[in-house]
Amino acid sequence: MSNGYRRYVPSPLILFFLSWLVGVIGSGAETSYPSISEPVRLTDDNAFSNSRTAALSRAAAVLVVGDLMCIANKEEFCDAPAKSVAPPEDLAQLGLKVNLLELAEKEPQRFSLGELREQLAELRDPASAQLAESEQALRLQSHALSQLQGAPTRKNAATLSYAALNDPDMLVQIAGACALSHVLPNSSPAQEVIMKLDAGARESDELRRDVAATCLARLQPKYDWPQNLVAQPPDWGDGPPAHTSLVVHGTWAAKGGWWHPGGDFYNYLAPLVHDLYSDPDTFFWSGKWDGAERELAAQQLLYWASKKNAQCLNVFAHSHGGNIIFLASRINRPTLAFGRTVLLSVPVHPRYYVPDFSRFQSLIAIRVHLDLVVLADGGGQSFPESNISIEEKVLPIWYNHSASHSPDTWKLYNLMAGLSSKLCPPPSK
Repeated sequence: MSNGYRRYVPSPLILFFLSWLVGVIGSGAETSYPSISEPVRLTDDNAFSNSRTAALSRAAAVLVVGDLMCIANKEEFCDAPAKSVAPPEDLAQLGLKVNLLELAEKEPQRFSLGELREQLAELRDPASAQLAESEQALRLQSHALSQLQGAPTRKNAATLSYAALNDPDMLVQIAGACALSHVLPNSSPAQEVIMKLDAGARESDELRRDVAATCLARLQPKYDWPQNLVAQPPDWGDGPPAHTSLVVHGTWAAKGGWWHPGGDFYNYLAPLVHDLYSDPDTFFWSGKWDGAERELAAQQLLYWASKKNAQCLNVFAHSHGGNIIFLASRINRPTLAFGRTVLLSVPVHPRYYVPDFSRFQSLIAIRVHLDLVVLADGGGQSFPESNISIEEKVLPIWYNHSASHSPDTWKLYNLMAGLSSKLCPPPSK
């Protein structure tokens, strides 16, 4: 099979995995933001305090606002319904009025940073002049949100996004830059926005990094990504016939430490899952946020399966790894079936990624409330109700994109016990 792949040679693969390991050790893929079961309501007194728990709620609100404006702009990839991107029940629990969804229906308007600066200045409270700069910024952001809640206009949404740029927490600043990209003039994103997202994409904090890198990828597809975020898959060698289970990572996780043999999620699954693939030449893909890369990854998955003589795979797929599985299911050569397929925090894009349901024995989607990385991606949080073949499980966790592949999450909520028992059949003797 040509497909542009070189003939498999073991030594380069070993060298690659050594360099990959170095990348994993140096990637610092941890977040300092807490995993929470209840959000700080934006109507609470402490919502605009300098705490990371409160910052998560502020970041979510700003990202929601940006996505709704993106939908109104009819931008590519903002294709999910507004109620899927921002479920009304989640907005209510966050303390946001459901009329915020009206932003998805507004006529596109663009504003310069100068206009937004003037708009924000009108909200400034003279009595706050004696406060510290960070407290002034938080108070201004609170006023901007109150104004938006009262009148969900594009200008008020843009003003809140601009106010978030001065938040004392970097995650909220990143959310503000991401949302601003949908209201600034079309010609080119403001340098202030690009610089903020670029700095965030190089953060050691996983949550800040993933939100910033995802937003930046939407604005600058040709961006020169840091080497700890992406990888170049090697050729794969032939293997014995396999009906096997597989973990497929998502965006920015090619060099992550959780999904491959030896990783924490892999180690959790290994004794519980039928025939979890354990050799070092397991499947992975580049991890870039890019539609063409996902299409290539789907082809690469089929190629990997053909080299292993796999006719059916049980899959645990995180983030856009799930959309790669959907793409692979729609490619008929070679034929590959899927048994129990578990989708972990998958961004929903009904225009681009629809599975061939006939190729799956079961589909289970596990997600959290208002996943920040999915918001940064512009995708829906939930699958359309028409996709009745996908069983959804919503965890009592907010914002955390990585929680769905955390062993602690799986143990705490006994997720393995609730999975479908429909698996690929064992290999014939």
